[in-house]
Amino acid sequence: MFNERQPTTPMTTPQVWHEYANVLYDIPGQPPLPQPHGSRPHKSTFFTLQNVRNAIDQLQFGKAQDHDGLFGEHFIYARDTLLPLLAHIFNRAMCKGFPTRWTKYTIVPILKSRDPMMPSNYRTIMIGHYFTKLYGLILESELSIWAKQNGCRSVRQAGFWKGFTTLDHILTLRTLIEEDRAHNKRIYCFFCGFLKSL
Repeated sequence: MFNERQPTTPMTTPQVWHEYANVLYDIPGQPPLPQPHGSRPHKSTFFTLQNVRNAIDQLQFGKAQDHDGLFGEHFIYARDTLLPLLAHIFNRAMCKGFPTRWTKYTIVPILKSRDPMMPSNYRTIMIGHYFTKLYGLILESELSIWAKQNGCRSVRQAGFWKGFTTLDHILTLRTLIEEDRAHNKRIYCFFCGFLKSL
């Protein structure tokens, strides 16, 4: 959960940025994440050539390089050569854990509007490792397939579901409004606009 707090001190030193970033994702009263129980599998075949291929096909041209200087284009152009190696590396990571290098991220602030001296006027993007990105794309895809097959996802959900967008719910809302107008009924809507939402 993103926790936007308006800093009282203008951004004049790196220390102000550091303090702002430290509380950005901190939610008061939230317990720490539980440690996983049980052991990891000794062998994994979860990552296949096909799901690695599908993940690479989702990468885009012209995106930022990662901490090792890799671009998405490296994976796109060498896809067929890299498939067996990446599937092996990802299956090994599932059994042995992520290499520390994959867990490193850099937060890059991008000015949205107004005073550039105020940290809250920036949105952030995170630059991570392409191996982590591919790993996550595969997990997200497989979990979405599993959730759909097992009826764990509401048909009313449009967010984070391939093929659906906010426009789907705008159409739903407009249909409800027109339906109620046609029958001289009142409809009540609540709109919550979050300041500087992501």
